[in-house]
Amino acid sequence: MKPTKLILTLFLTCSLVPAACSLVFAVGEDVIVAGDTQAASMSLEPVSRAATPSGSEGEIIYSNDTDDDTIFVYDGTDWVSFSANQNVATVIVAASNSLDTSRADYECNGTNDQYEINQAILDVYYNPTADPNRVGGVVYLLEGTYNISDTTFTNYTDPLGGSDISIATKGIVMRDNISLIGAGAGTVLQLVSGTSGLSVINAASVNRLLISQLTIDGQDTGSNNIGIFFNSAVTNSKIDSVWVDRMKTQGIRLYGTSPGSSTYNTISNCTISNSSSNGLGIFWADNNIIYDNIIKANNQSSGDAGIFIMTSDNNVISNNQIVDNGLFPQDAPGIWFMMGGDNNLILNNNIQGNSQQGIKITGDYNIMGGNNIESNEFSGIMSGGKANLISGNTVKSNDMHGIYLMASAADDNSISFNFIADNDVNNTLSYDGIHIDSGSNNIIISNRLMNNDRYEINISSLTATNNYLAGNYTYGADHVGEILDSGTNTKYTGKEKITLERVSDFSSSSPDASYTKLSSSGSVTVPDGKSAGDILILEGPDTGTAVPSGNIRFCGVHSNHNLGADDNLVLIWTDDAFSGTPVPSWLELSYSDN
Repeated sequence: MKPTKLILTLFLTCSLVPAACSLVFAVGEDVIVAGDTQAASMSLEPVSRAATPSGSEGEIIYSNDTDDDTIFVYDGTDWVSFSANQNVATVIVAASNSLDTSRADYECNGTNDQYEINQAILDVYYNPTADPNRVGGVVYLLEGTYNISDTTFTNYTDPLGGSDISIATKGIVMRDNISLIGAGAGTVLQLVSGTSGLSVINAASVNRLLISQLTIDGQDTGSNNIGIFFNSAVTNSKIDSVWVDRMKTQGIRLYGTSPGSSTYNTISNCTISNSSSNGLGIFWADNNIIYDNIIKANNQSSGDAGIFIMTSDNNVISNNQIVDNGLFPQDAPGIWFMMGGDNNLILNNNIQGNSQQGIKITGDYNIMGGNNIESNEFSGIMSGGKANLISGNTVKSNDMHGIYLMASAADDNSISFNFIADNDVNNTLSYDGIHIDSGSNNIIISNRLMNNDRYEINISSLTATNNYLAGNYTYGADHVGEILDSGTNTKYTGKEKITLERVSDFSSSSPDASYTKLSSSGSVTVPDGKSAGDILILEGPDTGTAVPSGNIRFCGVHSNHNLGADDNLVLIWTDDAFSGTPVPSWLELSYSDN
């Protein structure tokens, strides 16, 4: 390591001394002058602070004791450090073209620059003065270009004085509690042309890392290269304000060797672009947070995604710009959950212009909310999982369906409060606002659907059962129709249609439901309604006849009706006058003797 440089200006009470002259002060003598003087340099003879237990107040010494190598001033009680101690857990590395290399502990020469960076990490990690339970510190990379190759080395210096250290892993190798911090986008870690099979920054089974304020440039060279690779079990770490560009595989990869083994990491404020595969890949990694990133123009040569997630649970993906991924048509979703992925939150992202779906998901119990999903080349959202919540999204101008519940596995989902418009943007008359294949028990409520080219809502299969549609607002003129229902036992509560659930008999002081099947014959007292306009449909018992009684006004010549099997009486609760007295009552609307 280079010695710390110190510029010290002393203002003495002395007379102006000509520059050509030199002064030698005898030990113990006082020199009294008037005015200020300035000297180009000043040298202090090294002494042992331990051998100099006290001094005069204001006295300055340079101590060469072990772990000192610094200047001290005596404050009247003790020696106080006057400059930085070299043995701190901070190391500065300069590139070969950094503007000021004088501040650096290591200076790279532009070839195999990972060597100096790895040595700096070892110096910090094996800091001999550190608490062994709190190893780690900061490695600062000055501005400039660092050329990273796939060469490995066996001759790293052991800061503790042992034998040389060998590092078999290619690239920059992180260790526990290390912060690798650049000077902003001008700190560039650049792959050497032809380099293959490495991660520029590699972290394996380590914890509490920070990687920040630097650029990683893969230069579109080689193959199987990754910008930052969190391998095996990396936890409680953060990647922030990093620019990753032109990697010949993935920009950033979080990878666990088993489900949930790479956890509690954060990736934020990063730009990941022009990777040949995924911009960000998350594999068997749980409880991570991905927010405020720009992930664009990735997946230039393979069938991956802007963000690719496999068998990973409880992650948060929020406030990201996920745009223009997939160089070739029909190639890259914006976000792709493959082989499951449960209990994830996908919130407030802008997912636009991707060459496949905006979101493609097969997991269960996920929440997709507040996203803008626009102008993607397949459907806006395609879900093949169950019990997912899709709510509060804007889904518009996608080439295929707005929201697509795919196949029979898409059960028990809730689609609510979305704005879904202008999908099937090429006007093929083949795609819908919401399309349900054969999923069952899905709730579709309070969505606004407009000008989706075929149907606003299409339940396309007889095997799609017990789906519920309520309060959806469908409008516009650019569609074949509002709702096409080929499903079984679909229930409605909306302006187009209402479905009444049939219950048996009465169990309270007012009707339990609008559709009641009577189970016994004889006289049946009908409870009063609750509000004017309440509808009540009575169906006769399977055997015998039932005779409704109570506050009922029958039409025509009938004073009552005997309801047998499959007979129906339809009533409405009204507060109009009955026999001259304003007594609320049921009014007969229709009677069907079947």
